[in-house]
Amino acid sequence: MPDTLTKGEHFLLEEYKSATELTYHIDELRNKWTSFYLIFAGVAASSVVFLLKQEFATDLFGEADVSVAVLLFVIAFLGVPVVGGLARLRKAQLRYYGIINNIRKYFLEEDYKLWNAAQLSEQTLPKVRRDSGTYMWVVMVFFTSCSLFALASYILTIRLWVLCCSGTTDGAHGLASLVALVSFIVSVGLEDALYFKWAKPRQPIVYSSFNDPLNPKPNQPAVSTS
Repeated sequence: MPDTLTKGEHFLLEEYKSATELTYHIDELRNKWTSFYLIFAGVAASSVVFLLKQEFATDLFGEADVSVAVLLFVIAFLGVPVVGGLARLRKAQLRYYGIINNIRKYFLEEDYKLWNAAQLSEQTLPKVRRDSGTYMWVVMVFFTSCSLFALASYILTIRLWVLCCSGTTDGAHGLASLVALVSFIVSVGLEDALYFKWAKPRQPIVYSSFNDPLNPKPNQPAVSTS
């Protein structure tokens, strides 16, 4: 069978193998990125908790509480580029899945026996969805990030209350809890929206004599399928 393949078809088979390997490689990168941030955030959060227990056993919100809040804010905001990186990886992975499917369509054509054996087609292509396994990994990152952001908001709200109310924390904890809850919900919504914006794959480009890949016309937009 290899002797009957054209040069272009040999190239497509190599592209198929390469795209398949890259999809698995992206899974490994995603796992490493997620694990790194979760471990980093966990160690930092544990250090903060230890500091609070040791230094502020009698006065939880003492002189260093602003520094603690700033540290938590920094760790929380680091979650944003991590989510962005995961979104870009997912976007690239979906592009490779599309390449694999296009090559599959080229070779299988209308051979329904082979299609039924493969059980993979354009209808089964993964999408950016909230019920996917990939999104569950992202959820772990931005829930951790947003929880730290909410905790930092809680601590900072207490400090501002103390400064404005002559050193007393009476009534501060209820307000701080509300601020933390709102901060958590808003930050989760923002990171979720950013992920779906950054992970959204581009539409496939249709090449023709009017959209020649070898001689692209200046200032002419690429034609995409709907």
